[in-house]
Amino acid sequence: MTHTFAMPSTIMTLGAQAMEPWAMGHSIGNLLTQIHALVDTHLSHPSTYRSIVPSTLDFVPALDAYLAHQRAVDGCTLPMPYDYQNTTDRKTRASRRRFVARYSRMLEAEFKRTVLEQLSSIFQDWSVEQTRLFNKGVDKAVCGIQWVAYPEENVAMCAGDGDWATWLKERCDELGMREFGAGRKALEEI
Repeated sequence: MTHTFAMPSTIMTLGAQAMEPWAMGHSIGNLLTQIHALVDTHLSHPSTYRSIVPSTLDFVPALDAYLAHQRAVDGCTLPMPYDYQNTTDRKTRASRRRFVARYSRMLEAEFKRTVLEQLSSIFQDWSVEQTRLFNKGVDKAVCGIQWVAYPEENVAMCAGDGDWATWLKERCDELGMREFGAGRKALEEI
């Protein structure tokens, strides 16, 4: 039994930024970086927990619903308090960390798949320069780094549900070495 990850108003808002690739990339990257913290908070409550969010943002309720479903499937419906001071059992702490890591990976992959499904036509219509700006926006949100040169391939389409930060770092390291070898700066001034 699977659960769909639907966030139509978020996708619509992101799609409206099609003419501003850096802003769209930065927005997607920011949403991606919030997943781990939201999973961590969710596990501190029963599986039916719903985060408090503005009514215009359907990303968090979609995440809550997906996580509640997955926790029910896994039989992990009770709260897993974030209480290291009162927990002397290392196994309990490790179990919670494993669940946070597992659910974070699952939700990040589902978010990336949804973004790619819904926005791939926009990504395909972009010029090389727009794709580079998108990658730059994602990189700024996910890593906080701003390289001078970015790859021509779209991170969302090439890295898929893999680690976007790693994919960007590998490509930007190569491009940065070329820039440095040509006597130019590899990183932008802050």
